[in-house]
Amino acid sequence: MEGTSAKSSYYREKFKSSSSDPCKLFTIFSSLLNPPPPSSSLTLEDFITFFEEKVAAIHQSFSSVPTPPTNVHSPTSNSLTSFSPLSSDEILQLLTSSDPTTCPLDPIPSALFQTVINNSLSSVCVPTAFKTARVVPILKKATLDSSSVTNYRPGN
Repeated sequence: MEGTSAKSSYYREKFKSSSSDPCKLFTIFSSLLNPPPPSSSLTLEDFITFFEEKVAAIHQSFSSVPTPPTNVHSPTSNSLTSFSPLSSDEILQLLTSSDPTTCPLDPIPSALFQTVINNSLSSVCVPTAFKTARVVPILKKATLDSSSVTNYRPGN
């Protein structure tokens, strides 16, 4: 209990001495609300190996699933072999009806977006950049051991 009151007194003094400087106050609050993550000896290679092995195990489990019966009818007349470019109105309708997932301060210009989508549809090709993602390991629970890759999940 004594440690808690000492900590309270320490921060009370820091707040008083920084009361006229909003930048310092923000830094103090930020350090309290967002403490730095505990240091870990894990490397990028540890995460890559762990997630690659996990994906490989999932893929192997698919091969053990029995194949569906061959008498199941699969419609071949509805296969998609080509796409038609979208009009500006169609793209605008799609964009305005969908939930925004990016920061409004960093939008892609609509003309560029329309060009990329139309070129992708015309060539039936998706740009390689759209096939990659940044994966950030996220600790599943704050109480878990941060030095074990099994306690992380992929996030982006």
